[in-house]
Amino acid sequence: MTQVRSFYRVILLAASLMLAGQLVSVSAADMLVLMNGSGKVERYDSETGAHVGTVISGLPPSNEIIFDAEGRLLISTGVPGGVGNVLRFDPRGGGKMETWLDVPEGYGGRLFRATGMAWLDGDLLVASQGDGKVKRFDGKTGEWKADVAL
Repeated sequence: MTQVRSFYRVILLAASLMLAGQLVSVSAADMLVLMNGSGKVERYDSETGAHVGTVISGLPPSNEIIFDAEGRLLISTGVPGGVGNVLRFDPRGGGKMETWLDVPEGYGGRLFRATGMAWLDGDLLVASQGDGKVKRFDGKTGEWKADVAL
C-alpha cells in the first residue's frame, strides 16, 4: 500500500501581497503556508489561526517557499523521479507568476525535484533531490554557478 502524505511549508511574512486584485498590507503576525496537495499558498493570521485568504492557486507539486531580496516569492517544484524548477511570484506586479529557474536537459544546473532553498551571499542555493546535489544560482540573474555539495 502506498502512503500519500501531504505536507505544508510555512513562511512568516511582513510585506504586501496582491489578493483578489488588491494590494493588501500584511503584518509580521501573518503566515504563508504552501499547501503541497492542493497547489495553493494560503495566508493565515498566526495569532488567531484565522484563514485570511488564498495568495496563489494552481501550482504544480511544490516543495518550498522563500522570499527573494525584491519581496517576490520563490517556489521550488517537482515530484520524486521528475524534473524540478523554481517559480517566481511577484505580488506587486499584479500577481505575476513566471518560471525563473528551468534549466534544459544536458546543461549544468538542471534541477531534479527542487526541494529546499536558502540564500548565501546573494546567491540562491537549491537542493536538487533527484541527483543529490545542492546547486548555486546567481540571486539576480538565475544563472547557474556550480554544484556546491553532493
